[in-house]
Amino acid sequence: MTNMSDENPKIVKPPIGDSRLPADLKASILADLPSDEEQERLYRQMQEQGGIPPEQFLESLGLSNGANSHV
Repeated sequence: MTNMSDENPKIVKPPIGDSRLPADLKASILADLPSDEEQERLYRQMQEQGGIPPEQFLESLGLSNGANSHV
């Protein structure tokens, strides 16, 4: 019989604090989100319209600067 711990080495994970957002940044991001009702309305609107154009999606991510209008 083989030892199971030899076959399944432990996965080393970084300390959880290294991957968390600072509390003030998290609070700022959450404060900028629309209300639950507004998120629901926007989600339903996108479903009914079949989504959004790629340009509008990139703009919503802050990636559009007008030069990418051919996307």
